[in-house]
Amino acid sequence: MIVADEITVNVTVTVAVIVIVAVIMIAIVNVFVAVIRNLFVAV
Repeated sequence: MIVADEITVNVTVTVAVIVIVAVIMIAIVNVFVAVIRNLFVAV
């Protein structure tokens, strides 16, 4: 049971980290896209 709980916790933490990283990456990409669009509009 203890081992199973540890595995479950590890999987949960791993998934949470992946989700957080994915959200951050998407946010960064959105910012870059917005900046690039603004630059093109400015030019």
